[in-house]
Amino acid sequence: MDKSLIPFSKEVTEQFLVDLLRKIPQLVQQLKGKIAPETYYYIIKNQSHNQLYRWYRYKRRVVNATCGRHFDLMEGLPPLKKEEFIKAYCRPEPADLYAATLTALLVCMEIIFPEPCILVSADGHYHQTGQAPEFSKWLIRLVKTRLHSPETPDDENIVMENMQLILDKELDLLPIHIFIFSKLKELGLDWHYRSNWLSLLKQIEDGNAGDDDGFHEDENDEDKRKFIMSGGYDAEEDDFLSQLDEKSFESTFLEELSKEPDDTIQAYTHVFGKLPQGYPPRMDEY
Repeated sequence: MDKSLIPFSKEVTEQFLVDLLRKIPQLVQQLKGKIAPETYYYIIKNQSHNQLYRWYRYKRRVVNATCGRHFDLMEGLPPLKKEEFIKAYCRPEPADLYAATLTALLVCMEIIFPEPCILVSADGHYHQTGQAPEFSKWLIRLVKTRLHSPETPDDENIVMENMQLILDKELDLLPIHIFIFSKLKELGLDWHYRSNWLSLLKQIEDGNAGDDDGFHEDENDEDKRKFIMSGGYDAEEDDFLSQLDEKSFESTFLEELSKEPDDTIQAYTHVFGKLPQGYPPRMDEY
C-alpha cells in the first residue's frame, strides 16, 4: 500500500458502508432486468427448510429415545417426508427479495472491499475495512443497528451461512459487482486490486505468516492427538494448509496470470473502462 495514503476515520467508513447498504431497493429494481432476485431467495429458503426438517427428525429421535413407549405419541408412525413436513409446518410466504438481495450484496461487498484491496479517494484517503471475516461481521452488525432491518436473522451465524450458500452455488453475481463499482465511481472512489491468495502465499513463503492451527511441529504425536481430540483441530483447515505447503509463490503466481479475469475485474473494467491498479498482478509488488 502507498504509505502516503491517509485512512478515513472509522465513522466516515461506517457511514459510507451504510449508505451503500441502503441502496438495496434500487439494486432490486436493477437486478430485475438482468437476473431474477428470486434466485437468491429460493436458494436461501430451501436451505432454511432443510435445516428445519433436520431439526424435526432430530427431535423425533430424541423423543423416541428418552420418553419411552407410554409417552411416545409418535410411536408406530413413520416420520414425515420432507415435502410433507414443509407442507404441514412451513407457512407459505411471498418471496422476500429485499432480504435475499441484501445477502447477495453482503457477499459481493465481502469480496470487493476487504484488505489487501483498498478503496481510495481522489484526495489520497482510503477506507480501512480490515480482513474478510471481521469485515463481514461488521457489515452484519451495521445492517442490524443502522438499517434496523427486521428481515435479517438475529443470529449472525445464520447470515454468514446464507452468504456462504450463495457463494457455494456459484450464482451470477456480476450485476451486483457492477452496481457496487458504479456507486464507487459516483463517489469518486477508486479500487486498488491486490490478490489475497498471492499475498497469503508470499507471507507464508517469507515466513511472515503465523501458524494459526494452535499446534506446533515440535510437539509430539501424543500431544497432537490430545489437541485433535479436544476439538481444537480443524481437518478442513489442515487440508487447506497442506495445499499451501505444496505450492510455491512463483508457480501460483504464474497460474493466476493464466486465469481469465474474475467477476470483480470484469465489473470494474465495465464501469471504469480500464483495468484496476494492481491488475494484472506483478511479482515484485508482493
